[in-house]
Amino acid sequence: MQMEMHQGSSSGCSDGSSKGEAKTAAEPAESSIVPVMVRIMAPSAIPEQEQRVPVDIAVVLHVHVRYNAPDKWWDLLMEAVRVVMDKLDERDHLAIVPGGGGGGSISKEALQYTEILLPMSSDNKASCSDAVRTAIQKCDSSLVRALESANSILYGQGYGYEKERRAAYIMVISNSQEDMSSLLTWRFRSVLAFGFRDARNGRAMHAITISRDCTYTILDDDWGSVTQAFIATVDRITSAAANMPVEVELECVGHEEVVITAVRAPHLSYFVSCDKRKIWATARLPGSDAATSFVVDMSGVPPDQVDLSGLIAVRAKYVHVPDDKLDRQAVTVNLEGAGGTKEVAAEIIRIKAIKIVDEISQKDETDTEKLHALAQELCQRWTTLKNSYGDRGAGLISMLSAEMREMEIRLYNNYLWLEYMLSWKSHQWWQLPLPLMFMEDPFLRLRIYAKVDNASTVPAAAEHPRAGLPVLLRIVAPAAGLAKAKRYPVDLVAVLDVSDEAGHQTDDDEKVEEEEEKTRRRMGQLKEAMKLVMDKLSHKDRLAIVPVQSSVAGAGPHAAALGLLEMSEQGRSEASKKVQSLVDLVLSKLGTASAKNMAPHTQTSHYRQQFKKSIEHVRKWLYIPSVNSNTTTSASTDNQSRDSVIGISVDVAGCNGVWKALVEALKILDDREETKKDDPGFVIVISNSNDESIPQPQEAIKSKYIIHTFSFHNSGTRTSRAMHYLASSSGGIYASLHDHRNQVTEAFTACIKRITSTIGVQTKVEITCSHSSISLPGMESGEFGPCIGEDGRSVSIMVGNLYAGTAKNFMFYVDNARLDDYDNLSKLLKVHVEWENKFTGGSEVHGQLVVVRNGSDGCKEMMEEMARSETGKVLWEIADSYNDMVAEKLHTCLKQASRKAQASGDALLAGEMENMEAILRRKMEKEHRKAVDPSYVKKLVADRLSNMLSWLSFHALSEQPPRIPWRSSFRLELLQNYPQNK
Repeated sequence: MQMEMHQGSSSGCSDGSSKGEAKTAAEPAESSIVPVMVRIMAPSAIPEQEQRVPVDIAVVLHVHVRYNAPDKWWDLLMEAVRVVMDKLDERDHLAIVPGGGGGGSISKEALQYTEILLPMSSDNKASCSDAVRTAIQKCDSSLVRALESANSILYGQGYGYEKERRAAYIMVISNSQEDMSSLLTWRFRSVLAFGFRDARNGRAMHAITISRDCTYTILDDDWGSVTQAFIATVDRITSAAANMPVEVELECVGHEEVVITAVRAPHLSYFVSCDKRKIWATARLPGSDAATSFVVDMSGVPPDQVDLSGLIAVRAKYVHVPDDKLDRQAVTVNLEGAGGTKEVAAEIIRIKAIKIVDEISQKDETDTEKLHALAQELCQRWTTLKNSYGDRGAGLISMLSAEMREMEIRLYNNYLWLEYMLSWKSHQWWQLPLPLMFMEDPFLRLRIYAKVDNASTVPAAAEHPRAGLPVLLRIVAPAAGLAKAKRYPVDLVAVLDVSDEAGHQTDDDEKVEEEEEKTRRRMGQLKEAMKLVMDKLSHKDRLAIVPVQSSVAGAGPHAAALGLLEMSEQGRSEASKKVQSLVDLVLSKLGTASAKNMAPHTQTSHYRQQFKKSIEHVRKWLYIPSVNSNTTTSASTDNQSRDSVIGISVDVAGCNGVWKALVEALKILDDREETKKDDPGFVIVISNSNDESIPQPQEAIKSKYIIHTFSFHNSGTRTSRAMHYLASSSGGIYASLHDHRNQVTEAFTACIKRITSTIGVQTKVEITCSHSSISLPGMESGEFGPCIGEDGRSVSIMVGNLYAGTAKNFMFYVDNARLDDYDNLSKLLKVHVEWENKFTGGSEVHGQLVVVRNGSDGCKEMMEEMARSETGKVLWEIADSYNDMVAEKLHTCLKQASRKAQASGDALLAGEMENMEAILRRKMEKEHRKAVDPSYVKKLVADRLSNMLSWLSFHALSEQPPRIPWRSSFRLELLQNYPQNK
């Protein structure tokens, strides 16, 4: 154990809030205070007699049914338990405490390995791991009960000498948001709490970690694995020095006027003698090569006293090491005017920074405007504190400055700011290493793989026009990018089609009621979706609402578009009222639908009506426009300004459908003031009608704004195709607004999240061959058209906006690479990515290619991307509206899609394809050997067409689509509705 004592320059008892006050208070020598910092450090090599003490750990696994938990929470808990077990040996004990207690569905075999401290022998580790698999389950019991159970396991048998010689920790993994204000935290010593990143339970977890040696942090990272913070915590508590308490004695000697006035050590347990000339303190070392420090303010020091070695004596010893005596002398150094003054100042700044963070984190704000104000307050207070010490802490607080800056950005972006600040505070309080998950996530990650040793994975030239060595480039913008750069304010225009078709196509009263109920449900879904949009927008974002004119015909004020409004409290109120007025308009018409159906019909034979409906049904199914389509191929002179927005010739003069509303939405973005035109602009379209104003798919849209489109679940094939066309033509996303469970789809949530997570623009990727022998014949980049150099040795892609939490995959091929070049590919190819952020300026990153082989890291990613690319081609074949969707063709396509989706790792998509293919095959073989009923084929494809088109829209953006929930009743429903031959 090593000790140092650093002496700071004299100062007054100022809190550092003002630079001027600090200077003035330091002038009178007779009232001066001399801060002295004592640092205790564990050596990197621990002597044999000082090896670590054994550890007892009770792990509480508490996942409550009412609160948010990751999809793979069970896997996370298993991984966490494995990490703990791997660090323990036979001297250590482990107890697993299931959140639900030891009852319910837990087997007797599992119970004997839970809720009891077991030595971590190899046999017990295996048995305990097996028991945990069956014991882990969601619960509805209190976290406090689980904590009391863990505390009883560790300390229930008293505090004998043997237990004092063992370190004890309670590790809590929970998503609970219980109120812990009444909890007697002093009862629970050494609690290490871990919450899930999306559980929003930072306050509950931090509330149980305010006692000695307690910390809080996040369990899971943005990839669904345990964080480095969790692993580092386990490493720390099982290290040699971490569990050895140290007793420190500081005594004033010599001048009797010298006394101790204050101890700046929030993490220490200490006692001051009556004469204020001696203190005893107990601390724990954070680990090997790590130090714990505290500052003692002393008064009565003679002004001319430079060397304090004659005034202070510092001794220390390990508490539980046999025969260790309190005689280890501190190394006292004369540091007046040298680097020691800076170290003392840096420590005082750190302690005061903890106070600032503590006060800011106590403000429970969710409103973005108030969060921005808090970010500004944090920035100003930290700047004032830092400047009040001038250059005295310079060079030693650079990491602290970076951490405070990260807190400011997290507050501004409303990105896990509370979790980070509480975790930071709990670690700084005990002078523990800051969790790595917050410090080392790069703003942008590049992963470049080339698979070289399996010729079967390289498409043959006859089958693939871009034969060559496949190389995967993956650009990842982690969600943690929101902790590194402030996001852009965005302008969003929502085009809302609230067409009411209930009861207008049938004279069946039951059908009318069914359609009206569907309309009411969809209006509720529309309100829910727009509420989600407004909740995600900050007060610096702007929202405009453009209703489709055909859906609000004759509605007066309802038909007017709502221009761009800042999402302040007033702006949100106006936007909400606009949405509500549109919904009320539709609902007010429902009562008249039945009456209209009672009116006399044109005297048309039943046969002719059925024939007309059949023709309309076929037209919609095949996506063939009617002869009365509003789409034209030439533009009038009056509409040239609007046509320039879209980039195609479309006459909107007589059109009042989605297309006209879309043109108006784009014009709103075009007409923004100059100061706002650099902010990203987006359009979202939510439509349910079979609108015929949208141009034909063969006509290309060239919008300079991204258009995201959404249809309601089971809206029909025409609506799905039209919305997908608009999105795919502008680099946007298409998806269903709600799924079969009437819940907002993950695709819609992901889309709004990406819009409000724009952290970079003008992103450009450049790939260059550095050797004259190789070339780049082509690249699979979806909607991002690559620009290949004339010599074929360079490729550039304009990716555009960069969204936190997204990853883009690009596959390109290298020609003329010889076998002996494979190990040097990293020198033959250079990848460079650059982007802009108006808050931080331009940034760039370079990547190095990694050669992968079967079974090595990166091989799976390569195979998945190649298979996903092939799956996309098959899905395009299935979803192609001009394909002859005969049963045999569909059967073949579904089978291929299932196989390739499985190979790509997309098990959900593969399962859906497999189920559809199996049903179709069985019916073909048993009941319809020659042909399958067209209505069955239609239902089979239409039910999943929207999901397929959504998958394809993400695939075109070189991204992995969100999860689509599998409808378990799909197979049964199709079988029940399948027409039987009589």
